[in-house]
Amino acid sequence: MNSKQIEPGHRNPVTEVIVKRKLIIASEIDGAFLDACINRLNSTFGIECVNYTHVNKRLTVRYNALIVCIRTIQKILKNERVWLQPCLRNKFRLGWYEYLDDNIKENNQHEPWKCH
Repeated sequence: MNSKQIEPGHRNPVTEVIVKRKLIIASEIDGAFLDACINRLNSTFGIECVNYTHVNKRLTVRYNALIVCIRTIQKILKNERVWLQPCLRNKFRLGWYEYLDDNIKENNQHEPWKCH
C-alpha cells in the first residue's frame, strides 16, 4: 500500500475554507435587481456558487471564507438594491455568520500551537 505519511507538525497550511450561508431575501424585490445581484455575486472572486429559491425567498451562497466574508456579500446585496428580510432570525443568523467568518480568518493567521 502506497501511503504518504506526514511528519507531525509539518502539515500543509489551509488554503481554502468553503462555507455555505443561507440568507432570506425580502419579498418585495424586483426580479431584475435580483438577477443583477446574482450575476455580480457569481463574478466575485472567492464566491463559488450562488443559488436562489423563489419558493422560500432564500439566497444560498458558497464561498471561501479566507477571501470573502458575509460583510462583503451584504455590501454587494445593498449596492444591487436587494434587501434581506428584517426578521429576528435573519439578524441572529447574520451575527453568527460574521462571528464564524472572523474566527476562520483569525485562526488562519495564527501559527498552530505545538505540543513539544
